[in-house]
Amino acid sequence: MIECPYCGISVDDDVQQCGYCKSYLEDKQDANVSKEELNSQSLKTITKQIETSCILCNAHCLNGEILSNGSVYHEKCFRRLKENIENIEIDISAYTIEIINISHKIRETHSVLNRIKSFIFRERPDIETMKLQIQEYQQEIHELKIKGKNLRSVLSKLYNYWPDYPPDWEERKQKVRQSFPFCDRCGEDYSTLHVHHKIRISRGGDHTTSNLTNCIM
Repeated sequence: MIECPYCGISVDDDVQQCGYCKSYLEDKQDANVSKEELNSQSLKTITKQIETSCILCNAHCLNGEILSNGSVYHEKCFRRLKENIENIEIDISAYTIEIINISHKIRETHSVLNRIKSFIFRERPDIETMKLQIQEYQQEIHELKIKGKNLRSVLSKLYNYWPDYPPDWEERKQKVRQSFPFCDRCGEDYSTLHVHHKIRISRGGDHTTSNLTNCIM
């Protein structure tokens, strides 16, 4: 697996084009659609290939999971995407703990007891080095947050066309309620509003915010 330098999602080694952001990956040969083939194949053939390509890795996906808009994806790519997001959160927590520990050590150096120890044993902690270490960890956290945001955006777009209620349904409902806490039909402010799909899932409706509404019915 390699990482797309544009959106951060993992794709198979043998693909040339990222399935999510559609950016071309240099020096990669795609067995399905190459740059040269894109200029020679008919629109019908290209469309057929896209429809059977995983939207996450762009590789052939004959028996993949099907979304409500007809797109398909590999279950392994979906699991890998979620694992990457979880690992990023773990790494951020680990760096945060390290920053807290180093900051605590810096504060301890200013205590009377540590000053006495430093004077007696002629050993002084390298505070500047510790401060630089904190800055490095902060930069790592910043980069991880950007990568995590990109991956969560990919996951959210996948959930937009989830065949049933998506795993992040509660979060989506909360966003709709916060953005417009009134009944979309009558405009009244009710204590118990329900989030509904304007176009039902059974009729091809998606889970984007434009298809969700607050209503007492």
